[in-house]
Amino acid sequence: MLRSGALEPESLLFTPVVAGDRPRGGIVTIWWSRRHEFSRDDFNLAAGVASQLALALENARLYRSVQGALDEARSAQAEMARTETLRALGQFADGAAHHLNNLLAVALGRIQLALLKRAPVEAASELTTAQKAIRDSADIIRRLHDFGAGRPLGPLELVNLNDVVRAADADAPVVWQDEVARRGTSIELALAEDLPVVNAVRKPLQEALRNLIVNAVEAIPSSGSIVIRTWAEASSVYCAVIDHGVGMSGEIARRAIEPFFTTKGLQRRGLGLSASHGIIARHGGELRVESHMGQGTTVTVRLPIAHAPDQV
Repeated sequence: MLRSGALEPESLLFTPVVAGDRPRGGIVTIWWSRRHEFSRDDFNLAAGVASQLALALENARLYRSVQGALDEARSAQAEMARTETLRALGQFADGAAHHLNNLLAVALGRIQLALLKRAPVEAASELTTAQKAIRDSADIIRRLHDFGAGRPLGPLELVNLNDVVRAADADAPVVWQDEVARRGTSIELALAEDLPVVNAVRKPLQEALRNLIVNAVEAIPSSGSIVIRTWAEASSVYCAVIDHGVGMSGEIARRAIEPFFTTKGLQRRGLGLSASHGIIARHGGELRVESHMGQGTTVTVRLPIAHAPDQV
């Protein structure tokens, strides 16, 4: 741009920046402060500058394209590795569950029989603890089956994700409801109107969302807020569970959907997010975790808008 007081151009030479046969959104301008008769050298100079600029722009475009393709490939490779891990674990669970359930059933039956015979108070307390541990073990086996990809979840039906969110929220254990009220934590449902339906197996999908709600409650140590949003975009329906809790580091957020990975100690089984990930993936969807330390966590579920019902 010419500044006030600068020499005004008397002669201007404009050359478009073109790569192949496509303009690249730029024009090379050469000007003279006096009247000038253009020569072939002038045209060659302008064309050379425009050619080099076009080459630089095209290289930058190709670099961005290659980087994008590499990022997509890395993401797809990581997703494939996670899926294969879940599938292998599911196949292992299928083979082991029958034997483990038989052993647990024998142990649980003996404990219940001992309790029915009115064991001494001290023994009854120990037996009750053992009974709870066995039932928890059986629950772990059930959850392994749930996110293992070896068997179909069941027949699909047309489901409104808003209804599943409401049911998951209402179905969360009462202890969490009480804990939320005691801390003064608020849970807000921000559900989009006229949400397109999805093809889903209602109960597993409801369990997946309930896991996300429970995780969000656990992530808030004292007070804070949780927002559950739904919306539609392009060919997908989305649900985001947003907590304003302690957040996670990038490394923990990346590992959050690994089976049995947990930062909450022995009191947690570490199967919530991995189970939810497996259920969502088998619906043809995606579960994404975004988190920042001290700022909270957002877990977003994406599901494709309904097509012909089938099985997953």
